[in-house]
Order: sequence, then C-alpha cells, then structure tokens
Amino acid sequence: MGLFPDDEWTFATGETPDGPILVRIRTGEPGPEDCEHFRNLVIVRWAYDPAENGGLPSAAVIEKMEVLEEALFAQFDEDSAIGCGVAVMTLAGTREWRFYTPDTPQFAAGFNAALDGLPIFPIEIETFSDPDWNAFAELKPRPES
Repeated sequence: MGLFPDDEWTFATGETPDGPILVRIRTGEPGPEDCEHFRNLVIVRWAYDPAENGGLPSAAVIEKMEVLEEALFAQFDEDSAIGCGVAVMTLAGTREWRFYTPDTPQFAAGFNAALDGLPIFPIEIETFSDPDWNAFAELKPRPES
C-alpha cells in the first residue's frame, strides 16, 4: 500500500526576501514505524540563476528539471520500498527534491537506474539521518490560529 496510500499532494506559494517560494508536498502523514524505517533523508538540489526569471527557473531549465523529476518519481513510485518522494521546493535559485529511504546505497542504485540513459544533470545530493521526518514536517502547512 505504501507510505502514502491516498497519494495526494498540496501546493503552496509565498514570498521571501530572496524571492518567491514554491512548495509541493504530500498531504499524508506516515506512521511512526514507517518514519523509523524510512529514517534517511535524501535531498537532491539543482541550482539555477534566480536573476533570469524573477527568482524562478527559466522555461528551458524547468523542462530539464521535469525530465529529472519524472524519472525519479517513476522509479520510486514503482519501487517505494527503497525510496519515497515527499516534497519539491523551489526557492532562491534552487529546486530541491526530498526523498526518504531505509537504505541509502539501495536508494543510490535506484537513483542511478532511474537516470540511466538521460543527460547529466547539474545536481548535488546530500543524505541525512532524519528518523523524525523533520525535513518533511518543516514544509507542511501549519493550521491557521
């Protein structure tokens, strides 16, 4: 059934001193056991020139980013046991995709398989231990008081 059985996403926009922020995030909440199992956060970052398009990527860059995103989400939607995409954020010259995985070497193998045959993308990848899913929670909309 997966971590997010309803597979719904929400979209939010805002402004920061550095420019616009766009966030697309899953609406579901995994259970504590799933969070503990998928304890490793993988952040994939693509830097772009924010001066070109009012802080957002140009149409040509967005097109390339979509190729990357479609390949990655197709891979991990098909094999969600090794990774799950939870958020996409665009802010101040960077687009960031956030994934959780129980096994970073296995995630890396799936990541490489997803991109096999595609052009080389200008991305950086970082991994962190995040068993409490703080990097997911910080992007979730907060209820208005």
